Amino acid sequence: MLMSSNRVHESTFGINFLQMFDLDSIQRIQDSFSNAVGVASIMTHPDGRPITKPSNFCRLCSLIRKTEAGLSYCIRCNAYSSSSDNGPFVHRCSSGLLLGGGVSLHARGSRIASWVICQVKDRDSNPEESLAFAKSVGADLAAYEEALGEVSEMSFEHFDSILKVLHLFADQISILADQRYGLTQTDLLLRRSNYELEQKVADRTRELEDALAQLEFSHNLMTQSEKLTALTNLVTGIAHEINTPLGICVTATTQMEYLIKRIAEYNPDTDPKGDRQAEDLKDIQTCAELIRLNVTRSAELVSRFKLIADDKNSPVASEFLLQKCIRDTFMSFTGDFLNQGVEWQLNATEDVILSGDRSQWVQLFTHLINNSLHHGFLDRPNMKNRITVTYEVREYRGSVSYLQISYEDNGQGIPEVLRHRIFEPFVTSKRQHDGSGLGLHYVNQIMAKNIRGTIDLDPLHSPGARFIITAPFIREQTGELIYDEN
Repeated sequence: MLMSSNRVHESTFGINFLQMFDLDSIQRIQDSFSNAVGVASIMTHPDGRPITKPSNFCRLCSLIRKTEAGLSYCIRCNAYSSSSDNGPFVHRCSSGLLLGGGVSLHARGSRIASWVICQVKDRDSNPEESLAFAKSVGADLAAYEEALGEVSEMSFEHFDSILKVLHLFADQISILADQRYGLTQTDLLLRRSNYELEQKVADRTRELEDALAQLEFSHNLMTQSEKLTALTNLVTGIAHEINTPLGICVTATTQMEYLIKRIAEYNPDTDPKGDRQAEDLKDIQTCAELIRLNVTRSAELVSRFKLIADDKNSPVASEFLLQKCIRDTFMSFTGDFLNQGVEWQLNATEDVILSGDRSQWVQLFTHLINNSLHHGFLDRPNMKNRITVTYEVREYRGSVSYLQISYEDNGQGIPEVLRHRIFEPFVTSKRQHDGSGLGLHYVNQIMAKNIRGTIDLDPLHSPGARFIITAPFIREQTGELIYDEN
């Protein structure tokens, strides 16, 4: 046994010899020792399985190891050679000829390897017993007997002294193994800590990536939900607008089918003058007229929807004065203003020359005025209704400017629940007064697609409603302000 002062149990507890020593270096030490003292040697695991390659092995043992039974015996013998708890000891192998012995290598109280020396004979070796052993394991007897003469001879005492020197070597290797095991454990703990940290970072990164993906998914879902809601409102609005005329068409068609069937079954004997037939034909004519009128009405509604949705409309470009455009539009509502007691005012610091489609601006202000008349000023008898338009040109980064227009009225205002959806189609607070909810949606379409500007509702304005219109401009060297529609 390697450690003579302490009893050590044979247990590796997961300690691996090769984790602490370089195999090539150990092989060179073993080869040098075997050549120096004239014995064969090998290092094995505690169960006898080889760690190193054999050093200085004779041909006799090679013959034994060629057989399955001989190899199994040699492995058991290697494990036995260093298994004593009383220090190193010399034994004779079952061949009855060769001497053997071994020492144990330890780390932290556990046997991690064995260093076995063997393959020498002394004067007490029994050749007959050795041949009997060779026969029992199935070795080639002729070759085995020839190899007996090649085995080195050494006295028992000399072999025992070599084993004791090997024991001293093993002590030092075990001390080194203890030290390296501590370093190995520290390295393993460090590696494990690094691995656990990397796993935590990877897990956290994965959680963050999942959270980000979920956030993006939720955002996309909300965007799609808003689009679907707007689409639902659009479809609902279209269905509401054309449901009545189409319903009348269906009813008239059903009535026509009934009348045509009755005429086909006409019996002159029961109505010799043909009065009922004439009435039926008149009713068919009435139904046909109803169908024509309501189909025409449906076609007009569809044309309005198509106009709102059409983003291919190309405005006709021209130059015009903004003040004159606004005044002309307001003057066209003179009769309506008189009927509802509306006053209007235009505030401007300077006139502006616009280059674009004047009709788009006319439509813009027309829809805003209609919105005030039909929503803001509805059911307000004896009230002083007022519309104020203010515009100014604001500088932005030198030569680049933008036009800002404020349109406001002092009417009833827009219900808070509708303010964030006011530019969506068919959103109206006056459905009971035949409000279609398309006016402000059309205004938004004009600004975004034709004028290429923006319109926003001022949420803080009260009383009434206030819209902020913004459009880009370029100031030329002449000092004129030219609207840039491109």
